[in-house]
Amino acid sequence: MTTQFSPLQKLEAILFANDTPIAESTLQQWLGSADVRKLLATLEEHYKDRGIRLVCVEGNKWAMRTPTELSCSLTALRKPKRGLSKAALETLAICAYHQPVTRHDIEAIRGTRVAPHTLELLMKLGWMTAKGRRNTPGRPLMFVTTTSFLDHFGLGSPRDLPGFDELATLMSLSHQPADDNELPFEAQAPVADPTPPPSSPPSPPSKETPS
Repeated sequence: MTTQFSPLQKLEAILFANDTPIAESTLQQWLGSADVRKLLATLEEHYKDRGIRLVCVEGNKWAMRTPTELSCSLTALRKPKRGLSKAALETLAICAYHQPVTRHDIEAIRGTRVAPHTLELLMKLGWMTAKGRRNTPGRPLMFVTTTSFLDHFGLGSPRDLPGFDELATLMSLSHQPADDNELPFEAQAPVADPTPPPSSPPSPPSKETPS
């Protein structure tokens, strides 16, 4: 005997089974003629006072998430991870608050060079992505934060970004010393010439004037 599930049950199962937020239009395609918006409102109301909530990201994407208020209680259950470096934190925060930004924008605000691996790490994590090129000489790439960034930190949209200090606490980041290639511009040490300068020839002995 085949069990018949209601559209509400199907929607709930879909949201539980997916790690990433799902667009409302995609849910509508999966559920056919069902009124997805009404079903989402029903689930949102049902879970509003529970340990799991239905949250909206970027206005039209939905996901099941634990409330941010419970993050302290869940910390002990999580496997500790190494936090981002200070350079990565600053780069991510600058992108979040000033997007779209170019690499030059980030360097100008930080006053330091941005190491290639810093951008690569943030893009590999899925928290930053390249989005178009600025119409200036050289047409540099512009970077923005992603839906994954908002979802990971429990933000509905970029407008919900907290202050920088609060963002750092939210990320539980460990500030580590900047890499050698991320020193301030004025602190960049010159590259030493491996070839030692030739030694000056000894001065010829002075001739004594006969008395």
